[in-house]
Amino acid sequence: MIDLNTLPAEHQYRPSARMREATQLLYPTEMFPYSHTPSRGLDLDHSEAYRPSCRDPQTGIGLLAPLGRKVHRARTAGAWRALHRAAGEIVWTSPLGFEYLVTPERTVALE
Repeated sequence: MIDLNTLPAEHQYRPSARMREATQLLYPTEMFPYSHTPSRGLDLDHSEAYRPSCRDPQTGIGLLAPLGRKVHRARTAGAWRALHRAAGEIVWTSPLGFEYLVTPERTVALE
């Protein structure tokens, strides 16, 4: 049993099996606008670039999201921007400046 509320963030770059499972439980599908791709087997993306020199744990529930490889690369390259507002909520900004609130249940276009 995994308690999503008490699972501590981790120091290593790659999530542990327990962290991966917890992230997939919180996010059953890819956390990208209008995607319905199951999260199993997708990349787990750090919403902020991982910094090896940082002493704080950077791999945690509110800091990771499942993304397909193409979306992951587009976000890493800066074409799309993602901001975790809270665990379970990501605001995406498209290359054209459109914003979308993505939750495990739905996508909402923001105005």
